[in-house]
Amino acid sequence: MSICPNCNYELILLSNRTKYKCALCSKLYPQKFIDNIEFRELNKRQKLMDVENIDKEQKEELIRLKELKKSIRLLFKNKTSNEWKLGDRDKYNELKREYWNKKAEHLNSKRRELYNSRKNEILNHQKQWELNNQHNHRMKRRLADLREYQKQLAVKMLENRQYKPSTAKIQEVLPTFVHSHLLLFQ
Repeated sequence: MSICPNCNYELILLSNRTKYKCALCSKLYPQKFIDNIEFRELNKRQKLMDVENIDKEQKEELIRLKELKKSIRLLFKNKTSNEWKLGDRDKYNELKREYWNKKAEHLNSKRRELYNSRKNEILNHQKQWELNNQHNHRMKRRLADLREYQKQLAVKMLENRQYKPSTAKIQEVLPTFVHSHLLLFQ
């Protein structure tokens, strides 16, 4: 169906004259001219469809390649990293400890640099969290204070019983959480 370029009304083909005529504005257009316009519009629509199809095909191909890589990895690897961490936890912890011992200074310096570069952002985030979660913040502060009291109580008990932390008798002293009930009576 051809449309008039002038008034967007339907054109009628006059086959004996090889021209199109508009029923509304009565203008005549050569058949070649109208066919060229229709071809350009058809070509634009086809390009859009091709682009959409190519995008779909690329996404499908990407998904297929990811699945293929995953299956190949599973063929040649018995355990995923999480399974290995869980199964061989002691070995994993030992490797991490060795790595940390070798590069402790470097890792600490990197950590300090990162903190210093983002210090204001981190502190602002903490303040904002405290304002948004006041109840949780109060509870955390209370727990920190209780832990400090437990620590002081344990130190006092060691001083009173004249135990030195480096002796073997320290193992006879109860852990601080057992003494936490005494904090309630202070």
